[in-house]
Parts: sequence; C-alpha cells; structure tokens
Amino acid sequence: MKIEIKYNIDFGKAFAELEEKKLNESANTHLSTNLAKSTQTFLKKKNNGLAELSPTQKNVRLFNHKTKDTRPLFLTGRLHDSLKGSKEGLKGVDYINQHATGYNWNWDHPDKQMENPKVPPRNIFSGYTKEEASKNVKEFGQKIVKLIDKTIRK
Repeated sequence: MKIEIKYNIDFGKAFAELEEKKLNESANTHLSTNLAKSTQTFLKKKNNGLAELSPTQKNVRLFNHKTKDTRPLFLTGRLHDSLKGSKEGLKGVDYINQHATGYNWNWDHPDKQMENPKVPPRNIFSGYTKEEASKNVKEFGQKIVKLIDKTIRK
C-alpha cells in the first residue's frame, strides 16, 4: 500500500518575505510603533521620573499658559503627539535629542527674568523598560513566524 501526501508550499514567497530590506522595514515598524506608544504613555504620567520643572518654569506655565500642570515635556502635547513608528524607525519633532542632553535656552525666555537658562536633561526613553523591549522583540518574532507560515501555505 502506497500513501502519497502533497504539500502546497511555496518557499520562494517565504524567502521574499525574509528579504533583508523588507524584514528591516517590518522590524522597524513594529518596534518603533511600540516604542512610540510606550513613550507617549510615559510622558502622560505625573511623577514619571523626569527632572522636575523649576519654580520659574511653573510660573511661566501658570501665567502664560494658565495651567498648573507640572508634567515635564507635556505642556503643548507637540512632542507627545509627534511620536510615531515607521519603516524608517521612530519619528518625532526635531528637538527630541535636545531634551535628552539638556540645553541652554537661547531665545527670549518667557518670564524675561533670566538670560539663557539651562534646561536639564530629560530622557523621554527612560520609560521604555527592558521588559517592554523584550516583550516587543518576542511579539515581533511571533509575528514573523506567523507571516512565514501564512505565506508558505498560500
């Protein structure tokens, strides 16, 4: 007795999905989108561990923006709302890196009492924990396995 089993598997499609450029784009999109979401959540939290606002900064917010909100880097929401994942990686406003290193305010200061005050470093990515990174990498691995499985069975 002879038993014959046929499989309809196209490994060519699977290899196309694993092409380096396509794989990099897929990884960048997945990982940077999760990083953006985690960072946005971190920025929204009060007492998130970033350097606190100085009394001067609090006064500027109170008198110029009519708010007592003391969350650093969250006054206008511009930084928060700009964070997006893409196939090139994380995208956001052009001044993100200045916040990580700190900088001197080099334009008219809103309260007009200080000239070029030092803004302390606030690394917005400190809220992206090792656990979150591991979870995202694991999710990405599972996503790739499902994609290959789905592709070769078509």
